[in-house]
Amino acid sequence: MKTKLLLLIAIVGNLFYGYTQLSVDEEKYLADLLLKKVNKLRKKKNVNSLKNNINLVKAAKFHSDYMSKKQKLTHNQLETEFVTPKHRVEKFSKEFDAFGENILKTRSIKPPFTKRKLSLMANLMYNSWKRSEGHYKNMISNQFSYSGFGFVYNKKKKQIFATNVFGAKSLKIPNQLSENAFGIGESYDDCTEMLDYHNIIASFGNMLSIEGDEIVFRHHNLQYFKKIFKDKNDGLALDIITKDQLSCNQPNRLDSSPIYDGILLKPIYLEEILTKNDAKSDFRLKVSLGKVPSFLLGKDISANLILINNGNRCDYRFPVAIPFSQYTLIPIQPELYIPTINLKTEGTAIVKEIFFDFGSSKIIANNISNIDINKEKVQSIDIKSYTSVDGSFSNNKYLYAKRASFIKNYLQKKLGRINNKINVEAKENWELFNFQLEMYGFQNELNLSRKEKRYFANHQLKSMFKKEFADQRKSKAIVYENGTWLSTDVKHAEYNLIDALLHENKDLANMALVTLFKQKEMNVFLESDFIIDRLIHKKELVQNTAAIFIKNIQFYQLDTVIYYINYWLKRADELSENARKNLLNLYTITTRQLLMHWDVDNERFARVLHPKKVKTLFKEITKNEKSSSLYLNYHMAIIEYYGQINDYQNVYNSFNYITNYFKEKSLTIEDDIKLALFFNHWSRYDLTLKLLSKSYLEDRLNEEAIFIFAQTLIAYPEGSDEITREAILEGALKLNKQRWCNWINSYFQSLRFSYIKDLYCNHCN
Repeated sequence: MKTKLLLLIAIVGNLFYGYTQLSVDEEKYLADLLLKKVNKLRKKKNVNSLKNNINLVKAAKFHSDYMSKKQKLTHNQLETEFVTPKHRVEKFSKEFDAFGENILKTRSIKPPFTKRKLSLMANLMYNSWKRSEGHYKNMISNQFSYSGFGFVYNKKKKQIFATNVFGAKSLKIPNQLSENAFGIGESYDDCTEMLDYHNIIASFGNMLSIEGDEIVFRHHNLQYFKKIFKDKNDGLALDIITKDQLSCNQPNRLDSSPIYDGILLKPIYLEEILTKNDAKSDFRLKVSLGKVPSFLLGKDISANLILINNGNRCDYRFPVAIPFSQYTLIPIQPELYIPTINLKTEGTAIVKEIFFDFGSSKIIANNISNIDINKEKVQSIDIKSYTSVDGSFSNNKYLYAKRASFIKNYLQKKLGRINNKINVEAKENWELFNFQLEMYGFQNELNLSRKEKRYFANHQLKSMFKKEFADQRKSKAIVYENGTWLSTDVKHAEYNLIDALLHENKDLANMALVTLFKQKEMNVFLESDFIIDRLIHKKELVQNTAAIFIKNIQFYQLDTVIYYINYWLKRADELSENARKNLLNLYTITTRQLLMHWDVDNERFARVLHPKKVKTLFKEITKNEKSSSLYLNYHMAIIEYYGQINDYQNVYNSFNYITNYFKEKSLTIEDDIKLALFFNHWSRYDLTLKLLSKSYLEDRLNEEAIFIFAQTLIAYPEGSDEITREAILEGALKLNKQRWCNWINSYFQSLRFSYIKDLYCNHCN
């Protein structure tokens, strides 16, 4: 528990003249009157009553005597060993760990000190302290539970020097797991270097989450964490607080230990933290710091973080509410290429795919998909027989030929004499292997020769690519059936696309894609291997295919979309301007979707084409106002990319572009709210406070804005003065009491701040 000193001074006006000292009974009578008045005030404020404590009385008397001798009001006894109120209380008792002190002096007072005069004197003293904002806070603070008054009459100056000392006794929270704080030291002298990273440490409390009985710590920058925690004796410890420790009508019940406030869990030091790091990304830290003790399960608790530097407590952080969010991408309607051609109502309408799974080195399929085929309508059949690229070419050549024979024999048994309709393609599946290399980020290996790639597959990927090699071996038979249909058929456009792709009719294919794009119903037809094989590499179809992906991105396999984007962005000079726009639009949507998670695994991250490779292309086609939204979306996507790798310079560049864009378009308080939430997402609380302060002075804040303002002020108190914080908090309370109370109730450790606790206990409890 942190020591609290509230030091306040007041001067009482003209009274009486006299030359004698107050008697013990007169002092007691005056003290009793004052204590009754203070406790009556505290009762009105729903605060616990103060109890008279003899040791605080002694400390108060001791200091009043000092002030009388020095003939001045002061809180510090500079030439003695009892410099502060804490030192003076500890002269008489070691049982207190929070301290407050009010002092005053009268002008001239004349004995005798009758009860009537003492009552009048008590009224004057009480009202003098009450009128002073600082004194008043001490009088009604729920931090204190004990009080003591001390009075000394100065015969020479004919004045009474008065001291009121407030205190809270040391508290020991029961069921501690360790009697000596697990050896964590109390020294604060050696952690200056750690605290140099105060802007990063500031949010540590919010990086804790209780998941079941585990308490997990997450940090977005492992590199910076290692800069802060460098020594083997640097680490973290959890301190668990229960809500009833911060109850109303009593002082906060925080443990008197200089290390912890609640229940301390065993600390975890640097080496163990790094060993237990469970983050998927190489740039992140995710580690369990301990488990909630069984006797705390089911209780309303909150976990706090003790930062340990060289074995000693350096800092203490607890969670607070910080509202934040990202901007959503600006919806951009894709550009369509519409050829002048009509769709057909007959042709090759149906494609059916039969898949054959072959085990490694096997020529008999262990699994065959079951599909009904109308042999009377069969127009032709393509057999695609594959081996994976690992192993040797000679062995693979034998395997894919035998697998093709197996598939052909299977079809003849199922469909009869169809030799004249079968086309066979048997080979190693290099197309899929190259796709997989690109998906998993092996960009350098993509440029190797086939001989070098085979060596890489056999020696580097053998153990980690088992599923991928199995996918490469998967073979198939594609059966094409003729048919007729009505133009009102829900699959009218899909049938035309199939026929167009089979016969390489690009205009018909584009018209079918346009029709599919305009349909309200979603057809997941692009997942067909036949469609992908014949659609994905046709440059004349990129514009409309990208539009289809954009419209229904959530329905497609992400790997397919990523491969498509990367393939054509590398060949963008072959495409029309509108095709490039649609492709870049698809890039921003897919990149944002890939990177919106806090902890993106390396495999997923590697699938994103590096922003630098498309930056020039974006600039080339975003020169006019119509396309500025596309360049904005580019920045809103890549800020996530650079945020994942903690490239702060590029984060800063995109952050500024996004900020300037929305600042220029900000017209309403709702616009300011979105910008403030964006600032908070990137921990720029200072910008949030600056933005909302301006709106506050202009009297433009609505309920949502003032709550964001209030919550950010609690999270970042350095950004304002106490008067502003209290005014905003009270303003939010007046606008929506229930919401305000729910907020503080959820983040109950805000009750550590006395002005928040006073508001909460008076209005919510």
